[in-house]
Formats: sequence, structure tokens, C-alpha cells
Amino acid sequence: MALQKYLLSIAVLAITPSIAIADGSASSRVTLKGTAEEVCVMPPPRATGSANASFDGETATISDLIDDATATVNPFSLQITYSGVMCNYNATVSLTSMRGGLQQIDGERNVAASSGTMLTEIDYVASISWGSVQTPALETAAHSGSARVDAVAGGANLADLILTVAAAKGETPVLLGTYEDTLIINIGPNP
Repeated sequence: MALQKYLLSIAVLAITPSIAIADGSASSRVTLKGTAEEVCVMPPPRATGSANASFDGETATISDLIDDATATVNPFSLQITYSGVMCNYNATVSLTSMRGGLQQIDGERNVAASSGTMLTEIDYVASISWGSVQTPALETAAHSGSARVDAVAGGANLADLILTVAAAKGETPVLLGTYEDTLIINIGPNP
């Protein structure tokens, strides 16, 4: 029996020192790291306002391009909105007219003015607003050929992008034909 008490005392002494040592501390540091890449998003557009024009998601059509009695340009306007356009870095927004106005594209009709002045180009004014960013007006009358305007966002931007296009009532007759221009909106890195 005395031997059992002795063994029990030894077992208690053997456990006691490990409890005292466990009071120390240790630490480790873990760094979490990731990279957010450059992202720009431009959802599909929708018409949000128009007069004498319609928009099907890709093509804007002027309903009555000319006055039937005078062949002069009828006024038209169109507002197209891209909701929630976002760039997560300093970006530029630009607006380019590929032809510098609505140009006659079907010259195969061989119609030319034999006397007097008639238009083969229909000018308009276009601009973009993207939140607090506004491009200068793109006035096609001031350009021959393609034209471009742009604005620097000045930081990351998330806002509706609104394209506005308008033409005033014309005074000069327009030559028979189909007229077309292509507008390109670009958001991306600053040049």
C-alpha cells in the first residue's frame, strides 16, 4: 500500500511541471492578399427619351428625316441611357462620330443638284454625361470626316451614362438618299 501512494505522488509531480510551462505564448501572422483587376462594364442601352426618332437597342432611326413639303431636315432628338456604367479605375469616356454627321451612303442613285444648294450631310450635336463627367458637345457641323470628344473621369466611376443626340430644323433642302453615321462610345484607360 505504501508503494501505491508513492507512485501516485510521482504521477502528480510529473503532470504539474507541464501545466506551469503552458503559461507561455506564441503568435503567427497570416497575410491575406489579392488583386482587383481593371474592370469597365457597360450594360446594354435603352432609349429614355426621343422626338421624331426611335431606338431598338442597336440602331436609332429618325422617323421623318425631312419635311415632305420643303425637303429640309425635321428636328429630332434622342436620349439613350446605359444604366450603371462602371470603371474601377481612372477612366476616360469618349464619343466618336465615324462620318462627322449623317452622310449620304447610297450614291449609286446618281442624284446630284444641277442648280441651287442641296445637302448631302445632315449635322447634329451629340454629348455624353456619365455621372459628374460631361464630354464637350460633338458638333458635326464643325468637322468633315470623323470627329471625337472625350473627358477624363478623374477617378473610378459608377453612374448612368447618357448619350444625347439632337438636330435642329434645317433651312436647306436635303438631296434624295439614305443618310447614316455611326457613333462609338468608349470607356477605358486614360490616354
